[in-house]
Amino acid sequence: NLGMAYGLQHMEKAIECFGHALVIYKEIGDRAGEARAATNLSTAWTHRGRFREALDAGRRSLALQREVGNRYGEGIALGNMGCSHRELGRDEDALDCYQRALAIFHELGDQMAEADSLRELGHVYLGMNQIPDALDRLRESLAIWRDIGDRHGQAMTLKVLGVALSRTGRLDEARESMTKARRIFAELG
Repeated sequence: NLGMAYGLQHMEKAIECFGHALVIYKEIGDRAGEARAATNLSTAWTHRGRFREALDAGRRSLALQREVGNRYGEGIALGNMGCSHRELGRDEDALDCYQRALAIFHELGDQMAEADSLRELGHVYLGMNQIPDALDRLRESLAIWRDIGDRHGQAMTLKVLGVALSRTGRLDEARESMTKARRIFAELG
């Protein structure tokens, strides 16, 4: 928990804490604790831009989450791995991870995580220049964010949707999407 308290402001200390927790949980045989620590470590490495380390921790987290039967944790691990793969230019692997995470979150009924996975899929499709697929996933994501009333999720998705629309030459729609995103971000401070 100390690693969580350090957070983004002191990420190196957070990584150190998560690493120590991982070792201790393993020593005492607490597989669920080890899984949580590996997930936290993967997230922290991602925030540091150290995607190979994040991917290694994500793989460990995924194996442990499966071992302890934590479906939600499995989805989080897959999402973390998807991000790492995307940042490392491994788009097909990123798609696979995000699609598996999406299926888990849909099965669990976690709409927020489902919408986030859809946005990330859209982002990967956009990077692969598969614009129709990107637009479909982003619109699905936006609909869920609106249904659950999450303004930040809407703004984040509208921003990526604006980029996708601009790539199709639909500049008025792209501008409208970006303007809506900017307005929401301003309202949220």
